[in-house]
Amino acid sequence: MKQSNLIFNVIIAIAVVVLYILHFSASSTGPVFTSTSDSTHVVDATAQTVYVNGDSLLENYDYFKKAKKDFEAKTTRTENEITAKRTTLEREFANYQQTGASLSTDQRAKIEEVLMRKEQELRTFSENAAAKLQEEQVKFNEKLFDKVSDYLKSHTKGKSYKIVMNYTKGTGILYASDSLDITTEVLKGLNEQYRKEN
Repeated sequence: MKQSNLIFNVIIAIAVVVLYILHFSASSTGPVFTSTSDSTHVVDATAQTVYVNGDSLLENYDYFKKAKKDFEAKTTRTENEITAKRTTLEREFANYQQTGASLSTDQRAKIEEVLMRKEQELRTFSENAAAKLQEEQVKFNEKLFDKVSDYLKSHTKGKSYKIVMNYTKGTGILYASDSLDITTEVLKGLNEQYRKEN
């Protein structure tokens, strides 16, 4: 859940920051018809401000779906590794509790020292693993933002678009006309680009 929130925050940042202000190009003056999953709608080709639905983009962008799946698998592997180490340590501690009474004071002290060191190592390992996953998430968010931004930069050339906003439920945009929605065309282009690269 935290990973998705980070990704959504990056996409939401698109709404706050103007992605690109492009030179006005009057080469396209008529409406552009874009096919969506349920119907065909007209995108206002003279609009200077358009939007991409961030939720739809994340749900349907093949690059994001694969990266999210890979990241979740890596997170699960890391969690499983931490759980296995914790279970091993708990067994050692339980074993010590069962046999500790029959050991000398020096033996107990040495075992307790070893167990405390292992507990600290596990804590450090867990913290480092979490930090590494978070760092990877930040890098992925930057890469995702760059991929979308770079695509939009090339996609909007020759069009009148000067601002491409992110429209996501809960952001500052309360209403946006469907005639300004370029999500389908952007998503189609991003997925085509992703398939060519892979």
